[in-house]
Amino acid sequence: MLAFLADEGRVVRLSQEVVFGAQAYAQARDRVVARLRENGKITVSEVRDVLGTSRKYALALMEYLDQQHVTRRQGDERVLVAR
Repeated sequence: MLAFLADEGRVVRLSQEVVFGAQAYAQARDRVVARLRENGKITVSEVRDVLGTSRKYALALMEYLDQQHVTRRQGDERVLVAR
């Protein structure tokens, strides 16, 4: 069922353990990107605080954004990939 929902674009599988609804993912991504545009960099801890979530979900989101070439990891921080 999860694979079907992902194929339909209704969920985004960030990792084996973490799945976001498509709308929740888009909102989280947009908030992280907005913060990056303001500050130039962001840590997983800052993502956790911005989204009001746990480190588990913040880290999964940031690793997925790295894989999608939205962000790039530089040490403990992420920066926005120039597009």
